[in-house]
Amino acid sequence: MGQPHDPVTGKALVRQTPQQIVDQILAYPPETKIVVLAPIVENERGEFRDVIEKLRREGFVRARIDGEILELGRPEPIRLKKTESHTIEAVVDRLIVRDGVRVRLADSIDTALKWGGNRVVVLRQRRDGAVEKWEPQRYSTDYGNADSGFTLGELTPKHFSFNSHFGACPACHGLGTQLVVDPELMISEPEKSIAEGVITPWRRGPKRMQAYYKKLQGALVKHFRVDEEAPFAELPENFKSALYFGTGETPIEIKFGSNGEKIAKPFEGLVPQMQRLYEETESEFTRNRIRSFMTREPCKVCRGARLRPEILAVTISAKPGTETRTERTLNIHQFTELTVEAAAEFISQIALSPQQKQIASEVVREIESRLQFLLEVGLGYLTLDRESGTLSGGEAQRIRLATQIGSGLAGVLYVLDEPSIGLHQRDNIRLLGTLNRLRDLGNSVIVVEHDEETIRAADHIIDLGPGAGPRGGEIVAQGNLDEILRAKNSITADYLSGRARIAIPASALRHAPSIILPKAG
Repeated sequence: MGQPHDPVTGKALVRQTPQQIVDQILAYPPETKIVVLAPIVENERGEFRDVIEKLRREGFVRARIDGEILELGRPEPIRLKKTESHTIEAVVDRLIVRDGVRVRLADSIDTALKWGGNRVVVLRQRRDGAVEKWEPQRYSTDYGNADSGFTLGELTPKHFSFNSHFGACPACHGLGTQLVVDPELMISEPEKSIAEGVITPWRRGPKRMQAYYKKLQGALVKHFRVDEEAPFAELPENFKSALYFGTGETPIEIKFGSNGEKIAKPFEGLVPQMQRLYEETESEFTRNRIRSFMTREPCKVCRGARLRPEILAVTISAKPGTETRTERTLNIHQFTELTVEAAAEFISQIALSPQQKQIASEVVREIESRLQFLLEVGLGYLTLDRESGTLSGGEAQRIRLATQIGSGLAGVLYVLDEPSIGLHQRDNIRLLGTLNRLRDLGNSVIVVEHDEETIRAADHIIDLGPGAGPRGGEIVAQGNLDEILRAKNSITADYLSGRARIAIPASALRHAPSIILPKAG
């Protein structure tokens, strides 16, 4: 149902049939001259002798090479420079748009699509005064942007999962974050000086490398004229910036060897140096050492969304709602950022064509049902991308409860431990309704609970006591609510019936706000 877009330009991608391409070409003004081309090579380096020879053997008479139409059967061979980029298009047919040309045009388009990998280029003649111009028009039977050449293959559910290589962001591999070198982690104690070894990465390694680092450190100190005995925190910012990120094109003079040979070259910088070493080294020991100077930050390509740019460019639209008043268009990541409540509203307003309704009605109904179950257990405030490790015990339990309702199982014994924990009182009724639905499906639901509203809603109550911990463990009373209320030895019954109350502390009364009631009449 999603509408793909070009991730660079944002232009909607269209998918055309060969018949639609023919119809568009026949809509050109009558007597328009056209040339049907099949793209073979697009802006690639090489001589491509084999490609040109193959086209000639397959019966093609002409090819458009770097914008010029050449005869393939001419005596002198076509030679292309190996070091330059070239574009090669096979000339499939030359036509004039007029009545009776449809069948020939359709055959030519089919041939061009076959050779061009579902792509075809049509050169269209235009006249600008006395000047004749040939304007290229690009078409494709794949999802694609004919102007930029971007194409998108067949989309499957795997493409929308960051756990699959089809959909995972190529930069962060679906994690949403990347390990990058953090300059602050390289300076162990800023109050110490460079002479005391404040630059942590340069304190480790073989003796040969430590000697190199020492000479490099001395060269930087001399070049920027800083005091290596001063605390690092007090050193000038231009020195710190050069140390972390390099000197650019400015060379630093370094002395090597016993004869004091001097070499002048730019300093790479600690951050690029460590990042390059981390990516290039094959030593796991070295990688682990560099990780101590790295931190995680959102991926620069997907910005934490974990999916490929072309997948994030696939969107679904919803009709204007009662609150939004405007059409909303979301990709799958933006949808998962919604709360359960907002997601349910969005799904209920999805704009579907009659054909899309036939395809997706069952899926939409299932999504609405699952979101409704989460709403019924009081979790409408959670976002769909919330990590399970950040949920409270009560929230995780209610999610599992919603899953069980959706499964529609019967004959199951459910044991719930204080599911009302963390629930707002207004959502308690929803939770109780969910428990009753679970029971009505033909299941047994046992709830360990101290919430008064839940106790009063129970079909059968078992009161354990008389005290807590080692002072309890006995069945003090059991039965329905009326039977519990009549029990004489139950503390729970005393409070449920009103025979016992918890007095409001005097300190709370002293600090309570004053309420002024209006006079009668």
